[in-house]
This record gives sequence, structure tokens and C-alpha cells, in this order.
Amino acid sequence: LKEYLENISTNDFNLKIQESSGSVENIENLENKISNIAIVQNDVAHYMFYGKHSFTSTQVFAGIFPLFSENIWIVSKKQLNIRGISDFENKVISLGPLGSGTYLNALDILKSAGLKKGIDYIGKNLNAEDTTNGLIQGNIEIAFYTSKSLPGKLKQASAFYKIHDVPQIVIKDLVTKKPYYEKSSLKHEGVAVSTLSVRSYLVGEK
Repeated sequence: LKEYLENISTNDFNLKIQESSGSVENIENLENKISNIAIVQNDVAHYMFYGKHSFTSTQVFAGIFPLFSENIWIVSKKQLNIRGISDFENKVISLGPLGSGTYLNALDILKSAGLKKGIDYIGKNLNAEDTTNGLIQGNIEIAFYTSKSLPGKLKQASAFYKIHDVPQIVIKDLVTKKPYYEKSSLKHEGVAVSTLSVRSYLVGEK
């Protein structure tokens, strides 16, 4: 986006790219006048716009256009023989950083499946890099990612990992109750996997 805008601009135009921890920080940066435009997940934008999921409502931003879908990946090592969500009880699960899109997606799916954090499973709030390292080292048994693709380390060793289906009853429940979720499917090692996706949007100062 930066390269494109700077190439087509007839004026002295510069777009500064800011790294962040994700959608929540991006919207906070708009609110605090640190950024002018941002890329955010539509579900997080929904929560923050309407003040849901313990967020205080902030309506300082507006959508510019939709970008791409991000799938929800649920990953475990094959050697653990975890068959699906019915085997998630008492497991150590990386849910993503607190307040991140991944974290909120993981909570929605696990809650819809009848699993409660701290009661039915042990939840860890790790970023993508620490989550991946935890899976590799065995400190994490199950991991959630909301992204266009899996981290490189997992893709390179994809035969050693299982991607779990989101149960159809959970998909139906969340698509019906929460309009930002879409039913989607993945392919891993030639096998189709049912899951959910959210969409990334470009948003800007209202």
C-alpha cells in the first residue's frame, strides 16, 4: 500500500508504517491521533465501535474498504493424538494476546463449544511467535491463530501438525449470532478443514 500510494502520487507524499500488536492497538492509535489509517479485523472493530466484550465504545473511525479474509486456525501436534474440540479439556491452549482478534475468536469458539477458561482448560496469552515456539517445544498443546496463513515454522513442518475443524454446530451458532463471522474451509496436507473467518478492513479517522 505504501509503495503503491507513493508511486502514484503527484505530490510529495509519504506514508509512514507503524508496527503494532494488532487491531486493538491500531484503533487506539486512531483515537489518540497517532495514526490516520489502520488495518483491523472487522470483529474487533465491531466490538470497539459498539462497546462490546468489555471495550469502551469509540466511534472515531470509519471503514474505507474490505481487504482480505483471515481464517481461524486451531493447531496441535499430531503426536498428541488430539482428535478435536472434545479432547481440549485440561489442555494448555494459547489463545493469543489479551484483547487481540485471535484471543476474542478463540474465546468465542471455546465458549460456544461449552468450554470455560480456567475451568475446562488452561489458557495462555501469547503472541504468534511465542505460541509457535511453545507448540514446537511442547509447552503449548493447542494453539489458535487468526491469520491469512500459518507461521512459516509450522508451514515448513506441516506434516507434524494437525489443523482441527471447528464443529459445524459451533460454526452455525457463531455465524447466526455474530454477523462478522463467515463459514470457510482450509486445506491442510490435502485434507479439507471446516473453520470460520473474519475480514480485515482498511479504516480511517472518521
